[in-house]
Amino acid sequence: MRVAILSVEGSALPWACRLRAEGCDVSMYTVSSLARRVGEGLVPLERNREAWLAWGTSDPQALWFFDCTSSDEFDSGALADRLRAAGRLVVGGGTFMDRLEKDRAFGCKVASDVGMLV
Repeated sequence: MRVAILSVEGSALPWACRLRAEGCDVSMYTVSSLARRVGEGLVPLERNREAWLAWGTSDPQALWFFDCTSSDEFDSGALADRLRAAGRLVVGGGTFMDRLEKDRAFGCKVASDVGMLV
């Protein structure tokens, strides 16, 4: 299975290593230029966003994993939404999740609406 991982600072590295150990074809793109070397020598890292996207989209059965919300550098939520709309397998990410994280009042209201104590 091909797994394309998007991370802001490399937080998904342990998961990427485990997937590789289990035989998955993995590529990780790290948004933060300061963290681009996280995982070097452990998993394949892509430093070019467009190349990473092309790698993942070349397999229609690829799993896309987002361990982050959108940043100033990259609107990962919109990308996750586009991939889902195209029928791709996506874990994490999305504009709704970005809003839950960045708009605390909205996030608390959603949590309260589903019965969580806030």
